[in-house]
Amino acid sequence: MRRCVVLISTIFALLLSSTSFAQYADDEEIVVDRIMARVNDEIITRSDLVRIFPIYLQVAAQVDPRELRTEAGQRRVAEDLLEFMIDAKLLEAQAKKQDMALSAADVNDYVRNYRDSLGMTETQFRQALAQEGVTFDDYKEFMRSYLTRMQILRAEANADVTVTEEEINQKINERYPDGFEQPYFETSHIFIQLPKNATTRMVEEAYEKLDALRDEILRGERSFEDVASEINSDGTRARGGLVGTFTLGDLDENYTRVALGLEPGEISKPVRSQFGEHLIRLEEVETREVADKQAVVDRIRYEIHEEKATRKEKAYLRRLRDTSFVKKVSDDFGI
Repeated sequence: MRRCVVLISTIFALLLSSTSFAQYADDEEIVVDRIMARVNDEIITRSDLVRIFPIYLQVAAQVDPRELRTEAGQRRVAEDLLEFMIDAKLLEAQAKKQDMALSAADVNDYVRNYRDSLGMTETQFRQALAQEGVTFDDYKEFMRSYLTRMQILRAEANADVTVTEEEINQKINERYPDGFEQPYFETSHIFIQLPKNATTRMVEEAYEKLDALRDEILRGERSFEDVASEINSDGTRARGGLVGTFTLGDLDENYTRVALGLEPGEISKPVRSQFGEHLIRLEEVETREVADKQAVVDRIRYEIHEEKATRKEKAYLRRLRDTSFVKKVSDDFGI
């Protein structure tokens, strides 16, 4: 699970969502919240979305921070969050029916173990959340709901997922039509390291800096190696940016995907990985026989299992909605 420390800048993506609406009666102003959805006998308000948004973004969402630059991207993330919260209400109700709801002790144990894994005291952990505008109680409540979600889906949707040898062999034949061979690729990079809790602005600045450096290199004003030796903060700095030769699964998935889409000598646009932003230059690529065939089989089995489990989860959530009262009341996220 990704580090659950909130990005303060991303709160601004839905900042206007926290604005309440005023109604007037007899010249007296009454401040009310906006109802976004009704789920059975419960409601989800716009202030609920704002309160949960930064925690959701770090724990459950899959969002490129650059998407939050645009109004369309902000709206998509807000819509996804509303859907997530609707599902959360339905799953919590189901957990209560089946006596599977997590207790306060369960949640406290999880939070304590997670906090310990970060090497933080309780005071430090609370302060880290507070500095980013998140209360400790909101964090615990989100984790209680999220862990309940995982427990119910595991029991109801994932318990009987099976993967056959025929399915594995079919996927192997699709992925390795010429036998157990895979690409080995050598790359160099120009790298700006970013912390896991990098703000949107930090990501933007790194992207813009690398994009400008790429233009200088392509115009012949500077060499790739000189720039890498100047700004890289990892071990490649002494090698002019040379990363080395790796194969599938060795490096960050996004880094690998972009690298294998290049021609030898070509330099990518800035690429985000879990470590920061990169300019990637593909040096060479060759195909070799897979050394650990069983590892490939195991990985493919896992991928097929996850694909099936995801489909079953979606089908299960659709059935819950079909047998419940769910009504979206507003699509005004204040963006």
